[in-house]
Amino acid sequence: MAQRLADEAPDLLAGIGVVAAGVAVNSTCAQSARPMPALFMWGTDDPIAPFDGGPMAGNRGVISSELQDVQELTNFFERTVSAYQVGVEGEVGFDDDF
Repeated sequence: MAQRLADEAPDLLAGIGVVAAGVAVNSTCAQSARPMPALFMWGTDDPIAPFDGGPMAGNRGVISSELQDVQELTNFFERTVSAYQVGVEGEVGFDDDF
């Protein structure tokens, strides 16, 4: 859901966080026109959302979809580093409680 909103309504979000959710190989989602900060988390041994892509085990183990691998999915959201860079001026200090 978060991935779809990032693609279809990026102006409503500041960023997305995704846990173990893939995108189907035959997805018709369009790439967002603007950069979207995103955090993705997967387990490498997950049978439901496989890290390396492939069949997704749905309800009662029935294959429900073929998923992209994690690299393909993150490439979909990737933008150039310069799109996220922001100039910062000043100093950073850490006290003893840090």
